[in-house]
Amino acid sequence: MAAVAGLLAATILGVVALRGRRTTVEPVTASGTSEEAKAAAEPTKPRIKIGLKGRKAIFDDSDDAPPAPPPQPPETAVAAPPPTLPPATANLPWHDASWSALIESHDAISVDGVDRSAPATRWPLRPWPVVLPPGHHILAIGKQAKVQDQTASFPDYYAKQAAKYCDDKQRYVFEQLAAASRPGLGRFSDPLLPHFWGNYWWQEKRPDAAIRAWKTAIRIEPAFAPSHLNLAYAFQEGADPAQAEAELAIAAALNVQDGYGIARHIRRLRDKSGDPQKSDPAVRFEPRRYVDSMEELQEPHAAVVNLLTSLGSHAGHAALAASWNNAAVYLQREGLNPILVMQCLGKARDTLVAGGLAASPADTELTQSVLHHMTLAAHRAGMSEERLYADLENHSKAGAR
Repeated sequence: MAAVAGLLAATILGVVALRGRRTTVEPVTASGTSEEAKAAAEPTKPRIKIGLKGRKAIFDDSDDAPPAPPPQPPETAVAAPPPTLPPATANLPWHDASWSALIESHDAISVDGVDRSAPATRWPLRPWPVVLPPGHHILAIGKQAKVQDQTASFPDYYAKQAAKYCDDKQRYVFEQLAAASRPGLGRFSDPLLPHFWGNYWWQEKRPDAAIRAWKTAIRIEPAFAPSHLNLAYAFQEGADPAQAEAELAIAAALNVQDGYGIARHIRRLRDKSGDPQKSDPAVRFEPRRYVDSMEELQEPHAAVVNLLTSLGSHAGHAALAASWNNAAVYLQREGLNPILVMQCLGKARDTLVAGGLAASPADTELTQSVLHHMTLAAHRAGMSEERLYADLENHSKAGAR
């Protein structure tokens, strides 16, 4: 415990100055009050200077990365599911009863007489959507059957949504995607926007950032087939046939009667593999493939992070966000993997947004501190997303003036 206490003493952090990418860190309290203001009353309190020793990210966006394939059209995308699954799909804007049915049972399922039970066994903790083409369908769940009348097309909806973020040449535009991401500080509740970010990064020849974005979309909605398809494409181009095959099998299983409109892309990938007649392997949905877990965090670092966050968890959203922010700076100071740092900062950001604090004037300093640390950690890790986090940070500053 003495070692943990010693490490904990060096982790209290806060607002980082942007100039010259030097990191002078001042502790941030739950209310966002910096230690600079307290220093006048307590001049003996030291300021902690932390130098970030960023290591190479798991997903490297450096110039020596393999060249990306040509950009995919707006109709495809990638993302993946997490061990802890988010709220029900029915709450997400992309899901609409006009083109999908929400399956809440996990008995045997068939659509128009064809068994579709495999995906349901992979999402046992939540409802999952079956996206269908327009028309009348017989949906049988267990021993009960009903007529499902689909009146709209998901591909049409997708195309309209993608057009919001594209120019007249169907190229994704950073500013338009960033503007849509600002209200939630880059926290997404719908798979479409991170999916489109993946398409943007792929277009910009940043495959690692694209893969991260598509995995984010899948974490939000594991049944979002377009993101699985794009991951299959990216892994095939990256010479990882095993992962490509797994993602392609999931995309095909979810694309019931081509409800997502991606059948031609699935055929194209199978043709490219040289075995177009190959049957789908068993659908193996493994949530851990889509998240960078904290498992590699070893003692005493894990004990410090747990202690920091447990202290903040009983004092409200602001205190918990500040604790995750402090944990991230501690990991930066220790020179640990930037992906772990980004995870802590993501939890701080998510806590602020979930608590409605991101737009609160009282918590502006804390919000800006979290966003600055995200920008800095992404820079140290060589992640293309640095540009997005810098935009969010600058926008937060402009709104506070």
